[in-house]
Amino acid sequence: MSKFLGKFSRTGTDRRSIASSDAVTLVEPQVEPAKQAREDEPEVETELHGLFQLYPLKRAGIVEQISTSLDIIAIHGLNGDPYRTWTDGGHFWLQDFLPSAFPEARIFTYGYNSGVAFTGSASKVDDYARTLLERLRAKRREFDPNVKRPILFICHSLGGIVFKKAMVIAHERSERYSAISKDTYGVMFMGTPHRGSDMAFWGTVFGKMADVLTLGSIRTQLLQDLQLKSTCLGDICTQFLERAQSLRIFTFYERLRIKGMPKLVVDEHSAVMQHPNEVPIPIEADHRSMCRFSTNTSEKYQLVLDCLRELVEDSMEEKQPYDTPARAEFLRSLKRLEPEEILRKLSRPSPGTCTWITETTNFKDWRNLVMHKLLWIWGVPGVGKTTAARYLLENIRRWLQRRGTAILNQSVVAFFFCDSKDWLRNNHHELVCSLLYQILSQNQENFRYLDETDLQDFVSRIKDDPVNSTERGSEYLWKIFHTILQRSKGTSFWIIIDALDELEPDSRTVVLRQMSLAIDQDLGQRIKLLFSDRVSPKARHFSSKALSLEMEARGNVADDVRRFISDQVENLCNEGTIDWRYQTQIEDTLSQLSEGNFLHASLACTNFRSGVQGGA
Repeated sequence: MSKFLGKFSRTGTDRRSIASSDAVTLVEPQVEPAKQAREDEPEVETELHGLFQLYPLKRAGIVEQISTSLDIIAIHGLNGDPYRTWTDGGHFWLQDFLPSAFPEARIFTYGYNSGVAFTGSASKVDDYARTLLERLRAKRREFDPNVKRPILFICHSLGGIVFKKAMVIAHERSERYSAISKDTYGVMFMGTPHRGSDMAFWGTVFGKMADVLTLGSIRTQLLQDLQLKSTCLGDICTQFLERAQSLRIFTFYERLRIKGMPKLVVDEHSAVMQHPNEVPIPIEADHRSMCRFSTNTSEKYQLVLDCLRELVEDSMEEKQPYDTPARAEFLRSLKRLEPEEILRKLSRPSPGTCTWITETTNFKDWRNLVMHKLLWIWGVPGVGKTTAARYLLENIRRWLQRRGTAILNQSVVAFFFCDSKDWLRNNHHELVCSLLYQILSQNQENFRYLDETDLQDFVSRIKDDPVNSTERGSEYLWKIFHTILQRSKGTSFWIIIDALDELEPDSRTVVLRQMSLAIDQDLGQRIKLLFSDRVSPKARHFSSKALSLEMEARGNVADDVRRFISDQVENLCNEGTIDWRYQTQIEDTLSQLSEGNFLHASLACTNFRSGVQGGA
């Protein structure tokens, strides 16, 4: 095997001839003995198991003296190997293409006995994960341990399971692997299954992989071991979720079936974790070819390269202080009103009202499922939409708190309650100012995506010409709003806008256009929008993007109005203003006058109180 791999890795001609055959079969092709490498030719590894450096290259036993500042490590999947998994048309892209794109990176490929890892003893996955950590720890001792050196991983298929187990172990053994855990910045999963301890799921996935990737050569043993292994693999996926909080994650899922297969090997549902800091991306390739590129100009390679470039660039950014004078002044310029003060002035719902909304299917789907980004609550004036929006805002905050500190710290809840009678609450400029103020003040790390000079220019223009600079300033603010939403790492954004109908018509058009753009650009599935309006999303041409919930002046809303009236009348009884004997009669009369409308109910109760108190 070493002779075969030596020839495979050394010469483009030999690699091309091998790649044209079925590169995943366990049968070794008959090849000529490898030729002696020339003295000026890079040395290549001839083993299959271990952590092998691809760049900078070795020449005459010495690694080239090239300064590097980060590490990129590729991990193959079931029955792959550290070279063939990443090779197509004779081109081993990790070594042939990647160094020119990222000369500042050391590039490694990690090989392990994947057939045993996913078929034999459950401890084998642990063993290979520990070996990866130990070999990486040894490689990193070559550098100053006090210097930040980010680590990025590229994982194909079940190689992602090895990576996830390595991260779990690194967290548990922090005294030995803390540097690796701390410096691991991001990962690209390519066709990795990410589900829990469901034996049926793992049975389906492993069965398809055994058929396609190994031509049935390990199928019998694999399926026999599956029942014992499924719990272990599921536990790894579950344990990793907590470790993934600080990672940048790109998840590629296949769109093409392998010839002869009725279904995808790992479909979107299996490949996407639905994690807040995950960016799921479809790739027009099958499970086997999604990690192989024959040219550096192919669309597949360019897609992967762009995502990897984003990881590299972001990982190398130095953490800047967020309390600079320019940023503080920019925040002050956005604080045109105090959001929490507005919230305190809004009516709280009466006890027991509005709770029915959180039990509806549409609300639960919007809150819990990543594909639903917008919930549109609508109804006639006075039906209680603003009170409901206030209630739902507090409900979301409590829900995030119950999910744990990690989730809460990675969430931003911003809101805007429109009011046509208040110039600070009836236009899109004030709306985006308020949203940005809340987003940046809750998580000042979002300043890292903004140019400080541009912030200073914005503040200067506002000071010099506050009237004429508003339109141009609004355009800039919406731009940085989208920049933050797109680039923020691991943050989920919950944005509530109440009473869209109270905005000036032109401003409402701008807000809907900008929010539609935010939905379309949300590849990371991290944005949740809640709007309330007098009309349905269909009337605003938004029906295709929204879950709709109508508040009708009957049914649940009418029951809430009755509770509100009952609470008001009970207060009058407690005060001694009216006799308890008349409570039910008065409630019935006021309910009839209200016709299931909170505004009518409030007016009726106010008039009744004035009447009885005046008569007294």
